[in-house]
Amino acid sequence: MKNKTFCLITLLVLCLLLAGCSLAREDQTLPPDELTGVMVRLGKTNEYGRLEPSPFSSAGDLDIDPDPFYPVTEAVYDRCLLLEKYDDGIGTNAGSWFSGVHSHFSEADEEKSVALSATVYLDPETAYSNQRITISPVYRRADGSLYALTDTNGFMGDLDGFQTKFSAEKSETDQKGSTFTDRCSFEVSVQARPRVERLRLIEMDENNRPLSAQEVDLLSSAPLRVSANAAWVLAEEYAVDGHPGEAPFETLLREAISLKEGKGELSLYLPVENGILSLRAFSIEAE
Repeated sequence: MKNKTFCLITLLVLCLLLAGCSLAREDQTLPPDELTGVMVRLGKTNEYGRLEPSPFSSAGDLDIDPDPFYPVTEAVYDRCLLLEKYDDGIGTNAGSWFSGVHSHFSEADEEKSVALSATVYLDPETAYSNQRITISPVYRRADGSLYALTDTNGFMGDLDGFQTKFSAEKSETDQKGSTFTDRCSFEVSVQARPRVERLRLIEMDENNRPLSAQEVDLLSSAPLRVSANAAWVLAEEYAVDGHPGEAPFETLLREAISLKEGKGELSLYLPVENGILSLRAFSIEAE
């Protein structure tokens, strides 16, 4: 009887010790991963609702059932909008898929906040051809590595006007022992725009008479030079446009640009990657 009692007591003590160890492990939780940006995926879906390899992506492996904790490396930075924290402040890292990036930073005694917003421009052939777009949150681990939660729900169909937002907040304590709330948010909108494929500039004098015309190299980053006698410039933009439910069509867009002190500016939606457009500004200068 004594032996049975001793065994029961020993077993009970071992159970308590094991439970204590388990509870101790649960208390030693790692710091939560930090929301630090977004990543965009774009492509067609198969009969199972999964993204297939698509000409609308340079990273084809990303469009085939990626790991739900997809590692974000420099290979996919073109499709990422990231918040970067440095010793001397905060900055942004926007890939080539994003245009019109805006950032708003604010700091008060009990709150710090940062809000990033950007637009992904698509050509009509992509926006209205039943593509699927998925915008996923990107998190930073304690070791600095990044990953995207790619199992977030996507949107398929007419992509023009699609918009999504991710936000997070946490409480922190500074070196003085003061507690404050740290907030961040990332908002991305998708818009369809005509894809400009060719540009022709017509120089006009102050009496609205044409002086000369020139074809523009859309790949050049140099300022567009016009004659000193030009008062304004007529830009003829040969583009591909479209509407939902209709086939894309070629169109001619015209824009008048006044020259103030011999200078002007023209903004065009140019292809960055198949289906993705970037809003690029050209400076115009009179010689």
